[in-house]
Amino acid sequence: MKEFFRWLALAFAILFALACFVQLNDPDAFIWIVIYAIPCLASLSFFLRRFNYTIGLLLGIGYFIGGIVVWPESYEGILLDDGNLENIERGREALGLFIIALMMFIFTYRTRAEKRSKI
Repeated sequence: MKEFFRWLALAFAILFALACFVQLNDPDAFIWIVIYAIPCLASLSFFLRRFNYTIGLLLGIGYFIGGIVVWPESYEGILLDDGNLENIERGREALGLFIIALMMFIFTYRTRAEKRSKI
C-alpha cells in the first residue's frame, strides 16, 4: 500500500505541474502558478519520502480555507454553459484548492501512519 501512495503522489505532482502550465494564459497567472507549484513540490517530496507531517498539515488546512474563501456565492458548475463566468471561474478555483487540500491531508495521514508503524 505504501508504494501505491508514492506513485499516486508522483501522478499528482505531474498533474499539479500541468496545472501550473495551464495557468500561463490566466490574467492572474503568477499567483495560481505558485498555488499549484507548492503542492507539486510537496507531492514530489512525498514520493521521495521527504514529506514533512507538520508542513503537510498546514498546507492542507491553508488550501482548505482558501477553497472556502474563493467559493462563489452561487455555484454554477465548472462548464462554460450559460452561467455567470465569474462564478464558474471561482468554482473551478475553489475545487482546485479543495483537491490540493485533500491530497495534502492524505499525504499527511500516510506520513503519520508510516511513522507510527515503525515505532
